[in-house]
Amino acid sequence: MVKEYTLSTLIDDTSVQEVYQAIWEDSSVWAGYHHSCDHPDAVVSPWQNGERRVTFSTPLKAPAFIKKIVGVEVLEIIETQLLQHHPDGSLVVESKPVLAAPGASKFLTHALFSMSNEVNGKKSCKLEVQITCTCSVWGMQTTVESMMISQAEESASKFLAWAKKKFHEVKQAAAVAKPVPSIVVMGQDEFHDALESAAEAASTASSSSDRQAESEEEEEMQTGTGQLAIRPADMTFEQAIRHYMDEIACTARDTNSQLQTLDNR
Repeated sequence: MVKEYTLSTLIDDTSVQEVYQAIWEDSSVWAGYHHSCDHPDAVVSPWQNGERRVTFSTPLKAPAFIKKIVGVEVLEIIETQLLQHHPDGSLVVESKPVLAAPGASKFLTHALFSMSNEVNGKKSCKLEVQITCTCSVWGMQTTVESMMISQAEESASKFLAWAKKKFHEVKQAAAVAKPVPSIVVMGQDEFHDALESAAEAASTASSSSDRQAESEEEEEMQTGTGQLAIRPADMTFEQAIRHYMDEIACTARDTNSQLQTLDNR
């Protein structure tokens, strides 16, 4: 009888695409997972048309009679992974391992790694592992399949823990590589002080511009003798104009008075 085991976990604040990119897309990341499982010789090919190959070796963890049937102490495994896209936006990676041993075909394992978007108050991704184990050794099916599914439970639990940790590591590394500009929060007094400083700076710039313009206009003004007219430092430009006009009027009155005196003589 076929044995089946399913285990899942939720990864918060993310999506199917982000989980796929962090865990599955880069073949070196998947190789790292196998290295963490004591498979130092693991090799993972790049994806090509939704398919890639994984090869690794692992000691056969089984009773002596199983090792005798299989015929080896160390299993050489060639795994084919197939990527499936579904209309609802979910992704499934199908795992088809083949054991390179004479009697290994009597013990079959098949796995589905599925990723789907979940909304439980906030965006999250459900990562699920479904493993099926089959034994075709007559008289030993129940015992051997129970042993196989027990190992599958351990593998699924270890994979989900690794995937969740790896996802957060990748996400944190991406955040460090592209820092978000910090936001400064001001109190009420700081806010008003900032406004006053900005207004003062704008006023100073405007006054400086006005003084420069006035200085240029003054340089263009000349007295009747051809000398530059210099206004008192404590006068504004408008006050200086009125001052000069008053002086011209006084000069005109004095001139008229002198002319009348000459006429009377």
